[in-house]
Amino acid sequence: MVLWDRGGVLRSALGKTSAVYPLPRLQWIEDRFWVWVHYISTKIARGELFEAIDALEFVRARVLGPLILTEAGAQPNGVRRVEQSAPGRLAALRSTMASHDRQSCVSALTATMALYSELRQRLAPATLQSRAEAEQAVRDFLASPPGR
Repeated sequence: MVLWDRGGVLRSALGKTSAVYPLPRLQWIEDRFWVWVHYISTKIARGELFEAIDALEFVRARVLGPLILTEAGAQPNGVRRVEQSAPGRLAALRSTMASHDRQSCVSALTATMALYSELRQRLAPATLQSRAEAEQAVRDFLASPPGR
């Protein structure tokens, strides 16, 4: 309901468009994903496991869930109703959950990267500019010995 619309401009614009839930912006995600993964890996390395777990949840809710739901043709709203919309992805998504243990966090982060890479490959348009250098730098950091 429009309460005040001098000249009818707003009512006219609303009449010419339809509301559509926004899809995840894959380039926006790609431009940030590897930075987030690096952040999480540094938190794990420092022993800040609660922060790492929280950041993994952020990535699950803002990246993995919406991409999984998009793939399933459902509304990409966090991880809402992912169990019903994409039951085939539950094992992979569950593997991104960590307990308060360093190895559990590393395993969840590794699973997060693998799931994102798979979803990116399946959903990305040909115009997506991958951040291969950032990805490789993060993978090298994760492979380096602790304390480096």
